Amino acid sequence: MYWYFRAIFLTFQTVATFVLVAEFGNCQESSPADEHPLAKFKPQWQVGQTWIVETTTTLLQHGDDLACVRRVQTVRWSFQVEQIEPVLDEPCFRLIAKPVGLHPQGMGVRLWATVDSLTLRRVEIDFIAAGETRTLCETFQGLATPTYPAQAPFVLLPLDLPCWETIAAKEPGVFSYEVIPGDPEKKEPGGLRFRYHIEQKTVDPAQLAKGQAGTDGKAITGERIGIELKTPLGQVKQVWQSGQPWPIWATNGRTQARLILEEVKGER
Repeated sequence: MYWYFRAIFLTFQTVATFVLVAEFGNCQESSPADEHPLAKFKPQWQVGQTWIVETTTTLLQHGDDLACVRRVQTVRWSFQVEQIEPVLDEPCFRLIAKPVGLHPQGMGVRLWATVDSLTLRRVEIDFIAAGETRTLCETFQGLATPTYPAQAPFVLLPLDLPCWETIAAKEPGVFSYEVIPGDPEKKEPGGLRFRYHIEQKTVDPAQLAKGQAGTDGKAITGERIGIELKTPLGQVKQVWQSGQPWPIWATNGRTQARLILEEVKGER
């Protein structure tokens, strides 16, 4: 059943036009270093905090002449840190993201990341298939290290998070994690799991994006760092800035995202 819905979901992403337009082998684990240059860029989420992310997705359509036409669709997503709740017995921020003014309605994302390290723990994605709302749920767990970078299975909105706590002495650092379909807290142990190796490295942000992010056209200025993540799922590139809750620019190859506005700061 999981594979059935996951296939539907991946097919849905491949033909996302109909939703949007109609409206490595075994690797050695990274070891922690004494000083981590990413620490000052880690977001400081607070319950009640909100922000807006604008995404531009490249869509492929086939016309009457079967010619493949490249189109782009821009959507704004409203993010909110809703609350803190446990996932696998660890306190996590629950973050929701909803498209603004997108029809048909029903699409949305819920993401859980640990309070201490902002490590991705769970993603739930609501999508429309055959006129009904379906939910894809995946839980993440580190294999050799408790903190790790991870990629989320959503092409239309990059939800990937880097590892903020550890870094390899020589980049790219290699981590591993497993993905557990569904909610493991409601399942018998020993169920279906998938293992991934992921590479993370820091790069000059100027190599990734130039002037791509801003608040309603006004450039966001400040110290930045570029991060690249690579798994069998693909490559993600991000630009993070200290003091910002989300990457100010990111791409997964199909979708580019930029932070538009941090609206409100709540209190933890």
